Amino acid sequence: MELTLPRTSGWSAAPLLSDVWGQVGAVAKCCFLWDGAGARRDAGQPIVAQDLMAGRVIVREAEMALMKTRADWHFLGYGGGVNPLATQVIAAAITVNNVVRVSFGGLPPGAQPDAANLFGFEPRGDRIAELAVPFSYATHAPQIFRATRRSQGYANTDAAPGLPANMAIRVTQATGAGALTLLDQTLTLPAPVLRLWEFEGGEDREAFWCSRAATAMTPDTLILSATGAQVLWRAALPLAAHPLATLRRLSIEEAA
Repeated sequence: MELTLPRTSGWSAAPLLSDVWGQVGAVAKCCFLWDGAGARRDAGQPIVAQDLMAGRVIVREAEMALMKTRADWHFLGYGGGVNPLATQVIAAAITVNNVVRVSFGGLPPGAQPDAANLFGFEPRGDRIAELAVPFSYATHAPQIFRATRRSQGYANTDAAPGLPANMAIRVTQATGAGALTLLDQTLTLPAPVLRLWEFEGGEDREAFWCSRAATAMTPDTLILSATGAQVLWRAALPLAAHPLATLRRLSIEEAA
């Protein structure tokens, strides 16, 4: 089974498959560079398929969760990379369209800061260990399938399942020396769709593959930095309706 990308720049993608959930789909990423008051497309960067950790610091994207139910908001770095004074940050926030999406209110006593990222990633394994049993999808899915940090002074004050199509983004932090705006940008998202192609008979080659109706992909991860942004979308369809034996292509297309 092959995976194809839009012809426009900035895209990368990876297929998703879960026998447990009975789903097949894909996650797509588009990269942007800040350009004046907005953003322009950057060269595509490969998707990282799992959490990468340096000690206890989550340094890259990840969370290839097929059944993700909540949006993630991240800011990599402190406006310029590693911050040796991370312990002095007493407040921070990512605000999108005048709504605080994720905030930081200071570390509890004895807690260690993330010296690399103001709003980084939290490994899923730490959350699985904290779940009560038996597992309830409605109760535990937002916690298990979300990568935004939610511990040690972090708070997710917005439970949106996806990102707005048009975003005015502001990232701020405060220390004992005063407040600082690290980012103030706007971003308009493309609208990718996922199309499945299946083999129904005849010769098993591209000319005989059948196109299925396109499925809108949900933008659910915003990864910010001082230089640009990355957005992740995902979509999934039931294997019962699209068996692996007949699937030939997952096509990600940028809607007009």
